[in-house]
Amino acid sequence: MLRLYAYAGLAIAVLGGGWWLHNHLVDKGVQQQREADAEAYAKLQRDADLETGRLKGLADAAEKANAEELKDLRQYRADHPLHGSLRNAVCNRPAVPDTSASNGVNDSSSAIPRPIQPVPEGDRGRIDQLHLLDVLAGKADGVSAQLREWQAR
Repeated sequence: MLRLYAYAGLAIAVLGGGWWLHNHLVDKGVQQQREADAEAYAKLQRDADLETGRLKGLADAAEKANAEELKDLRQYRADHPLHGSLRNAVCNRPAVPDTSASNGVNDSSSAIPRPIQPVPEGDRGRIDQLHLLDVLAGKADGVSAQLREWQAR
């Protein structure tokens, strides 16, 4: 019987030692993995910070180039208008007929003037179209400059 207790005690000691060794090795492995993960994370964070700085530099350079290009485009358009301005363009357009006159087609209609929108004396319809083309060209220049900035980023 004493032998049985001795063997049982020895088995418990071996199992307890094995349990302790298992837990010790697992804890050691977990600690080593945490340290390796912390080093890898620090390296990745440094790399990400470097890449962020590089991309920020590219974006700043593209933004500066865009601002410079827009300034140059505006200056060029101010110095060289495409179609002139509303002040100095001349178009020949027939005068608007008087609204109170009978036109012969509707002789039965009254000669009472109808309310129409007045046309200013100096109005030249084509001038407005040319001015709008200039505005459209300016907007297109701005959009293309913005697209070039986005491509440079």
